[in-house]
Amino acid sequence: MKNVEFLDWDDLQKLHRDQLEQFGGQDGFIEEGVVRSALSRAMFTAKYNPDADLADLAAEYFFGLSTTQGYSDGNKRTALAAASAFLQKNGWDMTITDQLMYIIAMGIARGDVDKESLAEVLRDHMEVLPD
Repeated sequence: MKNVEFLDWDDLQKLHRDQLEQFGGQDGFIEEGVVRSALSRAMFTAKYNPDADLADLAAEYFFGLSTTQGYSDGNKRTALAAASAFLQKNGWDMTITDQLMYIIAMGIARGDVDKESLAEVLRDHMEVLPD
């Protein structure tokens, strides 16, 4: 994909802090390296999978940050915020309901929802942002 704007480390840390400020939780890392690795997954997918679309890349952020559990707290919330921010940076908005997102986030945590299924759900719940 061309002209894709990815999240950087500072973007992700701001999203994480915002989630902790809004909903509470312990700051810090269990393992900073896995957070950095999860952050880079979308860029690697874009580089090595020419068929990947924005939903696939957003799913990389959401799935990677949710499953690696690198933060002390707020991993799933940060993962959702990262996927949403990534889509918004690229001119799209998530239209998914809070209820469905909760079901999906819990499904990812339990291992019932894989990355490809997540990408399909995101693809079905995206719309172009108005100019």
